[in-house]
Amino acid sequence: MRFRNIQKRIIEFARKFCFKFFFNYKIQRFGSDYGGWSIVSNKINKNSIIYSFGIGVDTSFDELLIENFGCKIFAFDPTPDSINYVKYNLYTKSFIFHPYGLSSTNKKLKFFAPLDSTHISYSSIPINQSDEKFIYAQFHTIDKICKKLNHKHIDLLKLDIEGDEYDVINQILNSKLRPTQLLIEFHPSKKQLDQHQCILFRKRILKAGYTMFSGSFETSECSFIFNP
Repeated sequence: MRFRNIQKRIIEFARKFCFKFFFNYKIQRFGSDYGGWSIVSNKINKNSIIYSFGIGVDTSFDELLIENFGCKIFAFDPTPDSINYVKYNLYTKSFIFHPYGLSSTNKKLKFFAPLDSTHISYSSIPINQSDEKFIYAQFHTIDKICKKLNHKHIDLLKLDIEGDEYDVINQILNSKLRPTQLLIEFHPSKKQLDQHQCILFRKRILKAGYTMFSGSFETSECSFIFNP
């Protein structure tokens, strides 16, 4: 186990070194230990189109991007606690919040509460969620959202959407849309995927022209950049 941890650190260091040397990409992490993400920061500026899906009650990543780059964040989350958190904690006009979710369909769906009452993450997938406690929440596809907001491209797309990421990414890869950066938290248990299936899914993203610059085939959080 110790050898595998050392090996992962070596691979992560080598990846970052190669990116910096060959592509002149600057990799930085923004946000708390819980809510932070690694991005290629020199590909972000005040005019970047950034979509943040699934904010929970930790917007440290979003707030630091606003602070460091002067950009706007388009944030989305139909979770009740998230809606209340934004209402009482975020007052900057650069954080533009929409209380609906991202899915592969445009309709209201059952949104299941967590089994553990100390958790806040709802999901449209009932696995490991409460069967009895749910709300109906509005969801839209990425294409519908881009049209609603009049955006032709996305510079950074962050997904923490409790299992819906698989269908959403498949939908994106089957379209012409290619967000420059993809930040994804994978929830394989929601789709009952084994390790081999998880690896194959990440490989599909790589075959579509993306390079993984943070995370690995085994980590839940991965960052990719489009580099065809």
